Amino acid sequence: MFRSRFSRESQQQSSKNINVGKTSKSDSVGDVKIDNSATVLHKIAALYKESWMSDISLVVGGTQYRAHRLILCASSEVFQDLVKLCIEYMCEHIPHAAVNNQLISWLQRNTPNICQYQVCQNFVKWNLELVAETTDFGNFEPEILVSLLQQNDLVVHNEMVLYNCVVKWLNLQKERLLQDSEDTEAHMEQLVVEVMSHVRFPMMSPRQLAELLLSPLTKKYKEFFVERMAIGMSFH
Repeated sequence: MFRSRFSRESQQQSSKNINVGKTSKSDSVGDVKIDNSATVLHKIAALYKESWMSDISLVVGGTQYRAHRLILCASSEVFQDLVKLCIEYMCEHIPHAAVNNQLISWLQRNTPNICQYQVCQNFVKWNLELVAETTDFGNFEPEILVSLLQQNDLVVHNEMVLYNCVVKWLNLQKERLLQDSEDTEAHMEQLVVEVMSHVRFPMMSPRQLAELLLSPLTKKYKEFFVERMAIGMSFH
């Protein structure tokens, strides 16, 4: 009986000791202070220096400075109002931007979670033939164009029209590569495969698929296109 009571008291005392230990440990952790502000500022400075993820340009005295809207808005209420006005202006003048060869630039300067990105993207998706006629169309980055071609609500007269739009973009890229790159052919082949893989050849009619045989692009990259055309024909 004595031993039993002693054991119970010992357990209670041990429990108290354990609880005290936990409280003490918790208190010590609570006293730890972590200050990584210097590291954060250093990383922000690095982002600014490299213009990485910058989404706004400030022009002062003819000099352009790439910046980040989040940092500007967090630092100044004036910039908050200015950025808000810019966003509202862009959303209300999308067609005007398309006519003046600025729409693709607007689209690619905004991240997908920004409202005007969606507005710009929708205009391009629903008016691709119009946008393809602008000189700004060639400014499409390959990955942005691919993401557009993957959309199911892309509005075109038919898939052959879409093919011709992509051909136009490829021709514009070739002109740039001839000026800036020594290995133009390798780059062009990569671009052709990258973007044309998202053209839906099965949605073309047999006659349209046959017409592709006369296309200079098809003749140049015959192996790639013949395979795609064969897949398209298998659906008819």
